[in-house]
Amino acid sequence: MLKWLYLDDCKKLVSLTELPPSVLYLKAVNCTYLDTDYTQRLLLENMLQAFSKDTPNENEGVDAISFFPGAQVPCMFDF
Repeated sequence: MLKWLYLDDCKKLVSLTELPPSVLYLKAVNCTYLDTDYTQRLLLENMLQAFSKDTPNENEGVDAISFFPGAQVPCMFDF
């Protein structure tokens, strides 16, 4: 089952229409054309589905990290 997906340096990658439901970790450094808003939504949906199916004790200590391209911090972050 695929849990980690590394897409670093896929400079011509524009979008991911879907992700396998098992993907919980995604790294896409230097994917300058990737639509990160849509990709983040897909990844978050996968994480919510996976974690909502597990019992609370099974999720203890789970770290989910996603790296997305960009040269600026989105304005919605106030830090």
